[in-house]
Amino acid sequence: MQHFLEKASAMYYSGSPILSDEEFDTLARKYRYEEVGYQVTDGVPHLYRMYSLQKVFNLNSIESSTSPMVRTPKLDGAAVSLQYVNGHLAQALTRGDGQLGRDITLKIEELVPNVIGIKGEIQITGEVVAPDTIPNARNFAAGSLNLKDLIEFRSRCKDLVFVAYDIQGVEYERLS
Repeated sequence: MQHFLEKASAMYYSGSPILSDEEFDTLARKYRYEEVGYQVTDGVPHLYRMYSLQKVFNLNSIESSTSPMVRTPKLDGAAVSLQYVNGHLAQALTRGDGQLGRDITLKIEELVPNVIGIKGEIQITGEVVAPDTIPNARNFAAGSLNLKDLIEFRSRCKDLVFVAYDIQGVEYERLS
């Protein structure tokens, strides 16, 4: 089953899923499959490593921890990182394996501001999501980012939104 789930994961990240999100999640829980992302062979390094967010289906199942935790709604989309240098969008990457991602800068420029008011080099991480009125919204979002045709991607933009959930870069400050 491990091999099948690896194949299903690879197909999902290539934009051609063979299982629904619900089927994959059910099998992953049943067989304790916890791999996230995909192996990137031609990737670009993230400014900061992107870790997987842990899914929790029952709050009572969370082990006590001394580490700080943040509770947020589960976003079903495609995790991406945005790198800004002195307020200018320099690069956008898929999560990939967390260390290397695929460059999707031209597509993300359609969804996020190209200039923000922060100096320094920062990474903003978040999810590209589609509304749940679209069947298989997660697959739609990930598949859209994997499209080779930028014109086709632009036709899907009205259904996509970037939701930021973290910012990293110790030495950042607002531009005046």
